[in-house]
Amino acid sequence: MCAIIGYCSEKKTSKKIDILFDKHLKKMRHRGPDFSSNKTYDIDNYKLNFGFNRLSIQDLSPVSNKIFYDENYILIFNGEIYNKDELKNKYINQINLETTTDTEILFELLKKFSVSKLDEIEGIFAFAFLNLKNKKIYLSRDRTGVKTLYYLKDSNNFCFSSEAWFLYDVSTTKEIDFTALNFYLRFGFSNIKKNIFKNVFKVLPGTYLEYNLTNRSFIEKKFYQRKINSNIKIDINELEKDLIKSVHYNLLSDVKIGTFLSGGIDSSIVSIIAQKKINVDAFTNYYDDPEYNKKNLDIYYSEFLSKNYNINLKKNLVVFNSDGIDTFNKSLHYFDEPLANLNIFNSFIQSKLAKENGCKVILTGDGADELFGGYDKYKNMKIADDFKFLSPISKKIAIYNNINKNEIPHFFFKKLSNDFIKLIFKNEIADEILTLNSHLYESSLESKNSISNEFDLDVWMVSDHNYKLDRTTMAHSIEGRVPFQTKLLLDNYSSIDVDKKIDYFNTKKQLRNLSLLPKNIKKRKKQGWFLPENWFIENFIKKELINIIQDDVIFFNKNNIYKLFDKKYFKKLPRYEIITIFMFAYWLKNIKF
Repeated sequence: MCAIIGYCSEKKTSKKIDILFDKHLKKMRHRGPDFSSNKTYDIDNYKLNFGFNRLSIQDLSPVSNKIFYDENYILIFNGEIYNKDELKNKYINQINLETTTDTEILFELLKKFSVSKLDEIEGIFAFAFLNLKNKKIYLSRDRTGVKTLYYLKDSNNFCFSSEAWFLYDVSTTKEIDFTALNFYLRFGFSNIKKNIFKNVFKVLPGTYLEYNLTNRSFIEKKFYQRKINSNIKIDINELEKDLIKSVHYNLLSDVKIGTFLSGGIDSSIVSIIAQKKINVDAFTNYYDDPEYNKKNLDIYYSEFLSKNYNINLKKNLVVFNSDGIDTFNKSLHYFDEPLANLNIFNSFIQSKLAKENGCKVILTGDGADELFGGYDKYKNMKIADDFKFLSPISKKIAIYNNINKNEIPHFFFKKLSNDFIKLIFKNEIADEILTLNSHLYESSLESKNSISNEFDLDVWMVSDHNYKLDRTTMAHSIEGRVPFQTKLLLDNYSSIDVDKKIDYFNTKKQLRNLSLLPKNIKKRKKQGWFLPENWFIENFIKKELINIIQDDVIFFNKNNIYKLFDKKYFKKLPRYEIITIFMFAYWLKNIKF
């Protein structure tokens, strides 16, 4: 896994951008500490600069430490192509390759076919490819956005980067996009397309962007589109084979591999399958507070799996003290977009432990809940829909059945109320936010379960889970992989309506019936990744938020925020509201808005 960065700028303005380019190429060395390089071009009135930091995973020889280019093309690539050998044998077997890297195979594919074969790639990726023959730059991103890729286009520049910090510095328009801010405040994660910083955007998952150097225009096209609402029946035996194949794809590596193990269904499937193929280390957290550990069953189930499946479990003891606060504070510096999810901390410290134990690749269970119906809300909606005739006597069933279709995702995610937004922000800022409806989600689906599942798979997984995993693992120069998000599983199971994956009593029916899982894991109820949120709020977030808003002159109503921390009021305040506002304020401080 690596970092890519680049720009196309008018020569008269390129000097300033060159300085920023060098600064941010160095700043992203945590994403690729093994090799760094860049290559420049002069085309007409423009200067182009392509930069690359490498985290070596495949082919560790020095010959692979390079940017792939020739007289007509250049590629900088972040990711892994698991079916690289299949693609090589099918399309470019006649070419003598210098390395065994997937990057070189992708380079030759793009030279020969341009972007027409992207849908055949099994893997996770973000890349920039320059074709000097047609004077076009292509940016692309994998199907579920496991790897991030941002871009900015203004009157003088076209820029892109794995992280958005470079684009914030380049932008001449230092403004907030209130549509994107509205979305963040409603859901706690960023819009899948828009960044909160105006004029900074994300390449959409399953998409490529084509930028024309001649007329400075660009187009965006999907190379992958999920099918929906299929009536296919899931065969458990075939599902198990597909899961094994997907995990095995993700074991492609010339370096040590580990897993994050919570003892839940998803991480257990990944760890058990991986362990049967290779020896893996598994990593989990527990806390020094007995009361928390009574509620946290992750350590119990993780130890059970370790003992019964010969998994080498590495346990991370998290101590509540100033060191914990310092580590949490450090983790936030890697987030170029705000994310209202304190489990950043869990992922960050597990990645640190994995790094200390020599791992450069981590496999997780992210995506299983979205793909196989893992959330209780799907079950509740099914019950409400099937028993809607009870609406007159059941207030809860009536509420579920009266949700407008495009409000379903909004209904199930924690959100800030209009009154709270008016309380926190200055009047003119609150007015800007509240005039927008960016939290609505349009869909052509008929099933309420499906639209909720579609939102989770297409938006939440990308903008929350995958973004969090990328930032926390790459902070420690580790590649995070997601076996439940392979092309194989998406093609075979994302099209099936979530109603087929749940019943009145269980979520993830098919995963619970897999023969490879032990009975106690099959029966385990879903439990979020455990974190003492109240402790962090009381010991760090309250104080830090006050410190941040003291210097703010644009956004916040300081007097009202001070009042929030009155002891009587604070006890009644939902944790989510404080976390959402704090993460936005911290992001503002980091980018020095």
